Amino acid sequence: MVCLIGRNGVGKTTLLKTVMGLIRPQRGQIHLAGRDLLSLPPHQRARAGIGYVPQGRDIMPQLTVRDNLRLGLEARPDGLTRHGRPDPQAFDLFPALETMLERRGGDLSGGQQQQLAMARALQGKPRLLLLDEPTEGIQPNVVADIETAVQRIMAQTGVSVLLVEQHLHFVRQAHT
Repeated sequence: MVCLIGRNGVGKTTLLKTVMGLIRPQRGQIHLAGRDLLSLPPHQRARAGIGYVPQGRDIMPQLTVRDNLRLGLEARPDGLTRHGRPDPQAFDLFPALETMLERRGGDLSGGQQQQLAMARALQGKPRLLLLDEPTEGIQPNVVADIETAVQRIMAQTGVSVLLVEQHLHFVRQAHT
């Protein structure tokens, strides 16, 4: 895990968007596992092994939890489409999601939406997970669940995490 901590406006989110291909850098290089990603659009970067959970979660509020998870399958390197089944590991990491598969994403609490966004990103089997302020707007009692999930993601999946966060306590807890 690498953590970027800083005040608003210093470029943390810009860096993540640049790594994901949403912003084109003026100079420099972006490599993942020796592969140059600079010329790839975001969807190809996802297939190359980058999962992205943006600030504010960006789940699809009108789609069900199941369909939000299916969207994440589009990023799989083996090319599985949304017609596939969500990876059951998502339910191991976020058990509440399994009981909510037919609920619309917009009907979930902020913490549940964050868990859905993380589970969706993991459906693509990333090597690197970009998390942009995962505790923003989350109730304090749910922040502990997200800390645990980040720890379990690293331990159980071997996924590297690039975490942008403003709350030092969360960074310390997630990093242990």
